[in-house]
Amino acid sequence: MSEELSLPHKTSSGGAAAESAGGAAQDDAKIVISRVSVAEAPGAQDIGPWQRKSLRRSRLAIWLIFGVAFGLVPLAFDYVWGSAHDVHPTVNGILAHGELLLLATVVCAETLGKHLLVMMRHGTRRPTLKIIVFGLLFLLTALYAMSYAHLRYQGEEPVVGQETHIAHVSLAFFGVAVVTALVARFLAEGEE
Repeated sequence: MSEELSLPHKTSSGGAAAESAGGAAQDDAKIVISRVSVAEAPGAQDIGPWQRKSLRRSRLAIWLIFGVAFGLVPLAFDYVWGSAHDVHPTVNGILAHGELLLLATVVCAETLGKHLLVMMRHGTRRPTLKIIVFGLLFLLTALYAMSYAHLRYQGEEPVVGQETHIAHVSLAFFGVAVVTALVARFLAEGEE
């Protein structure tokens, strides 16, 4: 379905006739702006349902690699850097400082923004489900941000027993963040 919008546009035509009439003559013209829907775009009929699913999976895989896995790279460098400088870090020791909570906050907040943009741009199919996912993402973002701030300002370094507990809670929160973000992104990809 294509839509056309025409706007009046005044053009000035020069020449001897306009000057002999005593001024610049104005001709009415129209600028036509055409918007073609994605379904009418060239080659759009060539995309079958299996290709759309493949495209959806590709987008989710790219997000998992560049948005999530690359977000974990600083933690890996922390471990390598500590090992190179004879600190002998443990995984629990690295995760006990809350960086994984910070990453979970970023994953949820970024997905929250994308989910909101898709809802605003395309309207909503299944509005109840999308509102529930939006609310869950909002609550998780706030919970993870508050948990990170609480952990960073509790006043002392965690002891060995606390390191393990904090690391396990951080991993659980991060897992919930990634799964929730995947569900929200899957819903958003279905709208686009």
